Amino acid sequence: MKNWPTWFPCPSAWMSALFLTVFAGSIAVWSQRISDLGMYLAKYSHRFTFGCGVLAIIFPIIMVAIIHHVFHVFLDNCLPDSQGAESTRTQGLFPTTFSWWEGLYSWLVLVLATILTGGILGIILSQEEIWRSLYVWQRVWYKFDYLMTFPTFVWVIVAAYLYQFEHIVREKFIAAKTP
Repeated sequence: MKNWPTWFPCPSAWMSALFLTVFAGSIAVWSQRISDLGMYLAKYSHRFTFGCGVLAIIFPIIMVAIIHHVFHVFLDNCLPDSQGAESTRTQGLFPTTFSWWEGLYSWLVLVLATILTGGILGIILSQEEIWRSLYVWQRVWYKFDYLMTFPTFVWVIVAAYLYQFEHIVREKFIAAKTP
């Protein structure tokens, strides 16, 4: 893995991007349900609307952090040699700082990859093709049909490069810490 070229995303970056793509559908569904709950509770108090809006925004961070933590607890118990030398054993029920970072960074990747994908599609496609492509993407979002659209393909590539950037920065920090 050390010999992997830095300009091309490493396998862990592709895996993270693909996982986030599949998980994004669930995130969208649950965030929409939280927003709908906020609209329903708005009849009683506008504070509920604000609280549910904030919860819908931070919900992806919380979910990714919890799933990341559970996944690493599973890996530490079932495959103890699968972790790198720089990581420690994951213990406890509460997500670690590393899991919270992954949750926060995944939210950033969701937002940036979506914005950059829109910009890339704006350069590549004509205006009519962009709207048709984004319309199809939006219409099939709650099903798994969205996985086979051109915008999703571009989105996965952009997300993989964002995860590659994180991987390079993390490697530089680890190299700086070791004498």
